[in-house]
This record gives sequence, structure tokens and C-alpha cells, in this order.
Amino acid sequence: MGNKGFVKTFLLLIIFVLLIIIGYLTKDYLPFGFTEIAQLNETPNVYEGKRVKIKGEVVDTLRIPLVGSRSYVL
Repeated sequence: MGNKGFVKTFLLLIIFVLLIIIGYLTKDYLPFGFTEIAQLNETPNVYEGKRVKIKGEVVDTLRIPLVGSRSYVL
């Protein structure tokens, strides 16, 4: 009887660990955690040197030939 409880607990632990791993691997694709473009424009010094995730519509692009650099206007 005690063995069934151990198996059930072990399976729940495995499911929990798998959910954490899946959540970590898909965190960049989840619909939250984005910084609004208005916030970036208001206080750009707060985000200097930091990596941010933004969401918006690209309205114009600038590509510099032979350099491989691109700039986007959101």
C-alpha cells in the first residue's frame, strides 16, 4: 500500500518538474513580459545596457548595404 503513495508522489514530482522546464523553455513566446514602446521613449536611461522584449508593429526599416546592420522603426 505504501508503494502506491510513493509512485503517485513521484509521478506528480516528474509532472511538476516537466511543467517548470517547459515554462522556462517557452518564456520568450508567452504573451507577457513585454516593455511598452512608450516606456522606452519616456525613460530610455532606465533600460540602457539591459535586454528588453518589446511588441509592436514595424512601420519602416533601414538597411545599410555592405555593413549588415538594420534599424527598425516601431
